[in-house]
Amino acid sequence: MRSIVVKTLICAALVVSCQPSSPSLPEVTIVDGEKIITVERTVDSPAALLISVGIPFSPEDMVLVNGKPVPRDSLFPNDANTIQIRRAVPVKFINDGVQADMRSAAYTVGQFIDDAGISLHEGDYLDPPPSTPILGPIIIEYRPASEIQIKAGNESYSGFTSAETVGLALAQAGISLQGLDYSIPAESE
Repeated sequence: MRSIVVKTLICAALVVSCQPSSPSLPEVTIVDGEKIITVERTVDSPAALLISVGIPFSPEDMVLVNGKPVPRDSLFPNDANTIQIRRAVPVKFINDGVQADMRSAAYTVGQFIDDAGISLHEGDYLDPPPSTPILGPIIIEYRPASEIQIKAGNESYSGFTSAETVGLALAQAGISLQGLDYSIPAESE
């Protein structure tokens, strides 16, 4: 009788070890500011995963997969293991004197300007400079340059400037009015 019991146990062990194990879903770490959670990837896109775990995001927020910005509705790459949300911050953008209140998740002022569809040219005014990181609410002022022609005595100068007055444009060109010197239009214009 003992031999029958042993055979039954051996057969039962073989049946259990031959059962396919359920495949585990890949895990994804979600980084949202200070909040970090790890979840199973049960859906096909970063946006769907964020929604499924109850993390809201706005159209201005940037979604990154493995550190690279991606469209939210894009499919997960096979090696995706991290989703990061870069939250948009308020930006007061003054474009050639016209102010607009916006939101942006750009990393730098230059990226913000590029995202706005503006190509910087020689003489354009941009404050703060393009390399300035955007770490919170910020004011960005941009003035496109205009071409100028300056004639001073027998010399002439042409170039681009974003100066707001004739006097400032002359100063940028290295010309200062002294004594009885004057400009047309006037340096205050």
